[in-house]
Amino acid sequence: MAEQPPPGRPPPVDSPSGQAARPKGIRARWWLIVFLVGGPLFGAAAVGLGADDDVKSELGWALVVTTMAIAVFLYFFDRVGKGVKDPLRGRYGFLEATIGADGRVSTSKTVVWLWTIIFAATLLFLSCVTFFGDLSADEAFGTDWDAYLLLLGGPFASAVAAKAITVGKAGGETGTKAPTEAATGAGQTTTSVTAKGEPNLADAVMTDTGETSLADSQYVVFTFVAIAYFVGALITNVIDYALGNAELGLPAIPNALLGLTSLAALTYVGAKAAAKEGVGVMDMFQNPIVRGAELTIVLVNVPENVSTIPATVQFAPTGGGAVQTFKAPLTKDRAAWTLKLRARIPVGFYQVTVTTAAGTTPPVTLEVVAAP
Repeated sequence: MAEQPPPGRPPPVDSPSGQAARPKGIRARWWLIVFLVGGPLFGAAAVGLGADDDVKSELGWALVVTTMAIAVFLYFFDRVGKGVKDPLRGRYGFLEATIGADGRVSTSKTVVWLWTIIFAATLLFLSCVTFFGDLSADEAFGTDWDAYLLLLGGPFASAVAAKAITVGKAGGETGTKAPTEAATGAGQTTTSVTAKGEPNLADAVMTDTGETSLADSQYVVFTFVAIAYFVGALITNVIDYALGNAELGLPAIPNALLGLTSLAALTYVGAKAAAKEGVGVMDMFQNPIVRGAELTIVLVNVPENVSTIPATVQFAPTGGGAVQTFKAPLTKDRAAWTLKLRARIPVGFYQVTVTTAAGTTPPVTLEVVAAP
């Protein structure tokens, strides 16, 4: 009899070699632990080699305390992550916080997670320097936080907005969200797509249909640039302070960087909101149309990989009566999806809807007139 997994733990997945395969996200978790914990330790060693005794002591202790705090932080949230009800999500430990309701790596959650741990560690480090040394709180933290409120407010607000949009998709509203095995209960039970695969870092720059998203990629790239600048400027400040060349404090954030990160966050949320609307009719011509003439319908928010099986077009008379139904092939015309058909229906006003593999459009009013 095969060995059964402990209660609450998912069964192992067999790899081609016959060994239990460990998800890539779990392996990535350990590399991230090494980076986050090893970074301050490396800094403490570097300070010990280059600073004078007084500065060496205060910076060394501050870095050691910060390292211990990061380790405790990661351990605590690793236990919290593993304690969630869904074992498929729980096995990712502290990275469970970056997984969206659809089971994919969430762009907004990942950005917020990174900024939270990096900025919290920085504040703790500066606090320790004020405790162990002669650095004042005003020197360490400054008095003008407007730039940081803007820098961090954008990602946090974007995460809240994206959460509402994504949960709406996973909860059965219009959209084509494809969940993974780690999707929450709502995401799994209300979608017609079979959950498969596992959360992947590439999800952060991909659309819901598996294509590269310009808005998501821009948001991730500009966030990476901002984090790289912040960490690099902080390390420079620490080195200058250790050498006695400058005071230690939070780095100044350039206005250009603030503008780019804020614009990227707004673009990201806007793209999410637009995608949530689902497939719709962008244009319909001619309207009014002569009875029996060719009607062209242009659709918007249609996924690139949508099935091209004939779409169903329904004409519902506004005053009531029998609904006219037609089939029309869906074709890609430059950057838009279109369908064409002959409007052989009686004269009058109609509510037109189009049903494709991507969903059904909201009704659009069409007027059919008699031939002159």
